[in-house]
Amino acid sequence: MIESDAALLIAARLRGLRLHAMPGGLYALYRIDAGCVVPGAAWQDVDAVRALLGAKDGLSLRAAAERDGLRWPDTPAAVLDALARRAA
Repeated sequence: MIESDAALLIAARLRGLRLHAMPGGLYALYRIDAGCVVPGAAWQDVDAVRALLGAKDGLSLRAAAERDGLRWPDTPAAVLDALARRAA
């Protein structure tokens, strides 16, 4: 399943993580705790990132988030709100 960088970013933020695009189409996942960067996973391809975000066996990022009790934003305003709340 091909999902956009935006869907990866939303899924990461819903889980309290940040997503960083790296060279070669790879990604890093990390979180901020008390102002410090806490590494999660780096140099991961999109399939690995999807799996780390719970989207395995053909499950979409949205379905994985909703399965885990997270509310996927359904409007542009809700996306911005979700990203702003998780960015702090």
